[in-house]
Amino acid sequence: MIIYRLKINSDADIASAKDLIDSGAKWLMLSVAKDVDGSVLDAISALCKEAEVIMTVEGDMERLESTHCHGIHLLPGTVHPRLVREKLGAEPIVGCTVSTPAEVIALRGADVDYVLISGNEISLEEFASAVHDAKVDIRMVVEVKDNDENHINELLKTGIDGVIY
Repeated sequence: MIIYRLKINSDADIASAKDLIDSGAKWLMLSVAKDVDGSVLDAISALCKEAEVIMTVEGDMERLESTHCHGIHLLPGTVHPRLVREKLGAEPIVGCTVSTPAEVIALRGADVDYVLISGNEISLEEFASAVHDAKVDIRMVVEVKDNDENHINELLKTGIDGVIY
């Protein structure tokens, strides 16, 4: 699982999305500035649909509903994933940011598709082991800064399921 995070600040970022899609990206997570016009997201959504690329938005239920994208990534301190499911049903992808295995375990039954591990104080191997030992079936991803295949393979060996660039 490889997710590409893209900050959307203006219509110029449509080209960045197209470049990522053209280079083979299969999942874009958009972090959208509040003042970005809906037509920018519509254009990116059209590119994603044409290329069969998953498009999610970060932390914005209104954008999720208006752009008809595939899902949402919830930031800490925002709405609980269970409320997203109640409002939108089972179809959208729901991800959220967590910092401890206990947070992931607490999401059992909330129908969360994946979590982004951020700011954890234990090794990724211990983190993944705690989640797996609790028999929680939620995909775990971590943020990476580079596209180093060896580094990513080492991360995957810890029990992590994917990365976000």
